[in-house]
Amino acid sequence: MKAGFCGHVIVPLSLFLFFILFNAAGCRQQESAWRGSIKDEKGITVVRNPAQPIYKKDIISFEEELQIGSADKSDKYIFSSIDGLDVDDNGHIYVLDSRVAEVKVFSQDGEYLRSIGGRGQGPGEMQRPLFLQITADNELVVHDYATQHFIYFSLDGQFLRQRANWKTEHPAQPVKIDQQGNLIGLEILAPPPMGGKILRKYNSNFEQIITLAEKPPDLTARTEYNFLRPTFYFDIFANDNIILGHSEKYELDILNPEGKLIKKILKKHRPLRIRDDDKDFYRERYESFIKIGGKLNFPDHFLCFCDLAVDDKGRIFVKTFEREKNRKDVFYFDLFDEEGKYLAKMPIAINLNRDSVWKNGKLYTVETSQEGGPMVRRFKVSFDIEVK
Repeated sequence: MKAGFCGHVIVPLSLFLFFILFNAAGCRQQESAWRGSIKDEKGITVVRNPAQPIYKKDIISFEEELQIGSADKSDKYIFSSIDGLDVDDNGHIYVLDSRVAEVKVFSQDGEYLRSIGGRGQGPGEMQRPLFLQITADNELVVHDYATQHFIYFSLDGQFLRQRANWKTEHPAQPVKIDQQGNLIGLEILAPPPMGGKILRKYNSNFEQIITLAEKPPDLTARTEYNFLRPTFYFDIFANDNIILGHSEKYELDILNPEGKLIKKILKKHRPLRIRDDDKDFYRERYESFIKIGGKLNFPDHFLCFCDLAVDDKGRIFVKTFEREKNRKDVFYFDLFDEEGKYLAKMPIAINLNRDSVWKNGKLYTVETSQEGGPMVRRFKVSFDIEVK
């Protein structure tokens, strides 16, 4: 290159054009970097992803805005056990404290507003509530596991009605009431560690419509627990589609509200070997089981993933078994866009699962406070890429 007047560099035209083409290619990196395929196979959309994501960086950030559950406030802000969480259109936060059998309501700024319910057997009272949701009709519904009653309240806490005709073959817990008023429930075939579960959909009269997924119990797990036994994970999209993840193979199945398979999302997967420090980590987690004589069985490799969740835009977060080196309790997640393309792999240091609530660019999670008690946290969610 030659120095021009006033010290400016004179760039040859050919090199200038190269810079333009190079930068244009960089702007198109998001589309050109994906090496997968999307095809229709016998009426099912099949998305095949490569092992590597489009982005090599963390593309999502979580900025904490609010905590509820600190021990330095009054009892109104302390929870014994959180078994339900939801947020209304005004940003009010509804927290189900199952041990005291009541719903605590907080403003969007985290100020205590009121309590709903309470322990008892009268109208609007409950004994062992384990499910809470705000329905499409803006009613607050709580399920009492002890009585199998569904108890309905207005959002300001007025008792509306009670229903008690949900009958299942096995002990069951609600997962979600969809936009049409249908109930998705999980039947438990055997207690942990034997496990076993059936995911079913019921109509508004709580009559069974369809079985979505099933995993039989492991009867050998009374004394020897293979915690890496293949199973399925699931969540519900905002449009009532259902995602099922099969942990023995990297496959995510998308079902429409009628239970028909409409899409498969596949990703190439390299098995992650189980190290000695991994074994120590899980022995610590299952310490109570080991103390009563139980034994953990470790295979050579982890399964493909251990949980999944979807946000309110249809993006999919798949929790893998890979952990950060310096923070043993922080797991890596695979992030897919609403089409099923593999966007990124990144560590997420919050308790992200299907019970988390996504609303208006915010994420609400249930975490453990420094004092060891349950708490609610709210995060502002930002993406470092242009998202649909």
